[in-house]
Amino acid sequence: MRNSILRNGLFGIFTITAFIASAQNVAVNTSGNNAYTGAILDLSNHNTAGANGLLPPYVSLSNTATQLTPPITGGTSSQLGGLLVYNTSTNLSGPGLYYWYYNSITPANSAWIYIGNGTVGGTGTLNYLARWTPNGTTLGTGVSQDNGTTAAISTVAAAPVATQMLTVVGNATAINAVIGTTAFTGGAAVKGSVANAGASGGFGVEGLISGAGGGQQYSLYGSSTVTAGNGYGVYGQ
Repeated sequence: MRNSILRNGLFGIFTITAFIASAQNVAVNTSGNNAYTGAILDLSNHNTAGANGLLPPYVSLSNTATQLTPPITGGTSSQLGGLLVYNTSTNLSGPGLYYWYYNSITPANSAWIYIGNGTVGGTGTLNYLARWTPNGTTLGTGVSQDNGTTAAISTVAAAPVATQMLTVVGNATAINAVIGTTAFTGGAAVKGSVANAGASGGFGVEGLISGAGGGQQYSLYGSSTVTAGNGYGVYGQ
């Protein structure tokens, strides 16, 4: 009796869904079509539109993007590169599709990547502009910040200043904060203008140097290689 029930159950499953296996490929579909030879597992139904999809495993990810285990058990980070799951927790970028990215250059930077709803996800440092580092494979931060109102370029982590559209601050090894060069006739390597007609002072170009070291130091520096006509290293009005 037990064997009869088992046989009937298996027959019912295979009459609903075709499961076709060959030496190298497996197809799961409702049409009975063989797998395309270029796919180990073929769920495409030979590109025929249907009413079924692929439901990935549900997993509750932790709030650490670089943490694979737990919740995943078994296998190493390199072995599981490309692992696809649906996150049910509110951690990371919230519920949605994620895949495990294995960084072969810097394994410690391997992390869950949010696929989600088509938006760009991930983590970073507030206001810092992202850049590809160290070998063009991983997003990191550099020296540029943008708070949505003003910006800063700094090697000493100086934040944007509310009263300055752009703040540039160099460290002890960067002698010049801003340097400009032009070969264009009538062009200015550094140019600024003031439209403020109020009583308070306004500067088209302003520079301040507080270093007391020896050698040449510049608060503003510009050069022009124009040999004819007007050329300005620093121009302000």
